[in-house]
Amino acid sequence: MRSIIRFIQNLQEQSESVRRRWLVILSGGTMLVVLLVWVGYLKAIIPSTEVPTVEAESEKMGFTESFKAGLVIVGEGTRGVLKQGGKIAESAKNQISEDRTIIIETPQKNFILETLEVIPPTQLP
Repeated sequence: MRSIIRFIQNLQEQSESVRRRWLVILSGGTMLVVLLVWVGYLKAIIPSTEVPTVEAESEKMGFTESFKAGLVIVGEGTRGVLKQGGKIAESAKNQISEDRTIIIETPQKNFILETLEVIPPTQLP
């Protein structure tokens, strides 16, 4: 503890450039510690998903087979996105073509003054 106090006292006597350098070093170290604690916390609260093991056949697969398999996967994904895009465009079209109406309602005033009790005035001190 005394060495930290001595280090801070020596740092106070150093030039501005040395103090700034230590400021950057210590701030970076603090950010790194906070980041590591945050990542550890996230790993603790988020369950890990198991990655399926790759079969031995995939290692024997050549370039062309691998390329074809990748094209099939990308094609299926693209087809799904295009179908979704069509649904989004149709929904947007329906929203745009819909008639717009604005209804402004005035507040209902239901005051019946005849039935209210008369409150006598009170003088304040």
